Amino acid sequence: PFCPAFARATCCRFGPLGLDAPGGGMTVGLVAVMLLAALPDFARVAVGSAPRLIVRRAPARSAPVALTVSEIVSALPGLVGLRVLSSLAPSEIAGSIARFPPAAPADVANPPLVLPDGGRRLQLSERESELFDFLKEVAAVSGCKTTMRVAGGWVRDKLLGRDCDDIDLALDNMTGLSFANAIRAALEERGELLHIGVIQANPEQSKHLETVAISLRGFAIDLVNLRSEEYSSGSRIPSDVHFGSPLSDAARRDLTINSMFYNLHTDALEDMTGRALADLEARRIDTPLEPLETLLDDPLRVLRAIRFGARFDYDIAERLSTAMCDQGVQAQLSSKISRERVLRELASMIGASGAAPVRAFRQIHALRLHEAIFLADFRFDKMFGKSAPPPDESEVERAARTHEASRALRGATGHIESLHAILSEDVGQSAGPCVDRRVTRWKGFDAPNNTQQALADKWTAEVEAAAAAAHVASEVHTPYAETLGLGALLQNMQQVHADKSERFRVWMATALLPLAPRRGGRDLAESVMRQGLRGMTSADILAVQRMHAHAPDFEEMALRRTMVEGRPTNPASRRELGMLLRASGKTWRSTLQLALVRTLPPLEVAPTEAQTKEWRGRAETVEVVRAFAQLSRHIEKQKLQEVWALLPLLDGNELMANGVPKGRAVGIALAELVAWQLEQPEATRSDALAWLKLHLAEEP
Repeated sequence: PFCPAFARATCCRFGPLGLDAPGGGMTVGLVAVMLLAALPDFARVAVGSAPRLIVRRAPARSAPVALTVSEIVSALPGLVGLRVLSSLAPSEIAGSIARFPPAAPADVANPPLVLPDGGRRLQLSERESELFDFLKEVAAVSGCKTTMRVAGGWVRDKLLGRDCDDIDLALDNMTGLSFANAIRAALEERGELLHIGVIQANPEQSKHLETVAISLRGFAIDLVNLRSEEYSSGSRIPSDVHFGSPLSDAARRDLTINSMFYNLHTDALEDMTGRALADLEARRIDTPLEPLETLLDDPLRVLRAIRFGARFDYDIAERLSTAMCDQGVQAQLSSKISRERVLRELASMIGASGAAPVRAFRQIHALRLHEAIFLADFRFDKMFGKSAPPPDESEVERAARTHEASRALRGATGHIESLHAILSEDVGQSAGPCVDRRVTRWKGFDAPNNTQQALADKWTAEVEAAAAAAHVASEVHTPYAETLGLGALLQNMQQVHADKSERFRVWMATALLPLAPRRGGRDLAESVMRQGLRGMTSADILAVQRMHAHAPDFEEMALRRTMVEGRPTNPASRRELGMLLRASGKTWRSTLQLALVRTLPPLEVAPTEAQTKEWRGRAETVEVVRAFAQLSRHIEKQKLQEVWALLPLLDGNELMANGVPKGRAVGIALAELVAWQLEQPEATRSDALAWLKLHLAEEP
């Protein structure tokens, strides 16, 4: 159970390791012996005929042990330096990690289960029935003697009573492109057009099958053929992908709950694995074949299992969870899967319909996946602006630094739990519902609704009880919601999570919070976004950087308070607060939320009801929530919610026409004019001209 960085350094990413010693070379076999001697209970090491080192998790342990590379190296006193000798090709990695033949469809343990009258069971809508009738008509008219089945997520969602406009259509004896052309021909006879998109197969990145995408009758439809795969010895990349049976296709899918079919011709619901319906009923995430084989076929399935488990609040089967912890699987997730595909899965965990990011991040934390998700392709030498690593830094030393960054990222989960606890409607639900699900149920931005008020009232009782216990009851003179303006704070957070793009950005900013730059420090978070998560847009990266940059300012302003008539009040002037909101931009609410999360004491991961209540009642938690609630109320009272859009009363040309020199002085004058307008919210253009005249007269 070594850290993924070390696994990659030794067998997957950086290649086999050798040793240099003052007295001569030491073989990799000796390295293996020394590792076994140092860590007999933690790992088994296999040395093949080629000089490479392969590290695997001990089967007896269900979760990896957190060991840093520096700890491992320190246990080997004979080592002077480790250096990389060569690299393994991606095609060699899978064979090195797991040498077993792919399971045949017959290895699916349970017999297929076919239920008649599937349309009634799935409760087809009128639109769906019309679409399926049209597709059968196309097949009949064009002479396509193919059996059409709707596969995967649509079947699952219909069984769960959810609407779904994304349809995967599986064909038993023709390609998706051939059938798409038949559909286009039928539409052209009716004077309609059809655009056909083709996504090519890419076996090197576990995309084994060509997919054809069309939009028809308001549905997004992907057309593929049923597949069966053949593998060459020692490789997880299929040597041949050809037409298969429903059983072979279902066996190769990612999860049992995504492996069901609806047969358009027989109206039957087909569970070819014999387990999908049972797993759906048991609220269980599992794989059709042995989990390790399924994950090695496409390591991205690790993230898909997390996403679906979080979305539906299903338990991940123990055997699948064990396979997800396998260091070979995680190393392949880092090296084999493109960063763009990883980013898409992460974005779906956060922003897809029904997404539950809190549960997803809990699983990422439990499985120690931060490195595989965020830090693959992360290069410290690039972060420091160098084209090559320092000559005295080995790949293992770099792996150790990467692992330390991974450990830091794990610390963000406690902050995510803190945010969740703030927004939970019920303490007893703190292990279940997630932030974005809850806030989307809150209607109306202008005033707290009944749900918000109930939450505020409940917090009132808890805070007053905590204050009494902490002997600070004198600071709580009125009900919590009235004193602290909790309604305004919740409304601000609601608007953050109601916007899909902003929700993604604030979650990314929170997940990368431990790597955010400290006053003048290097921005590790930016390096992760540009290298480890390639595919993030420049707008998203800049938004996250802006949040990280201004969150400390919001924190400082929220915690700065004075006592007025025996009650704590935020003393920030309208000018000072307005300028901070303008610097944060349109998305200042996201920065406010990040500052709150940054300031709150972290909460236990997956806390119990008792732990959540205790955390809420801590004096430190009470003080932070009080401060940020007051700051939100102060912003509302000063009517600064839209200050980011405030325009100067005079433009640059008017300033120059009235005596401001060209160049940098114009920008300075515009900023000073806006600051003056914040102090004079009722000022007019004439007032601004008078201010400018006086301002210029006062300058030397």
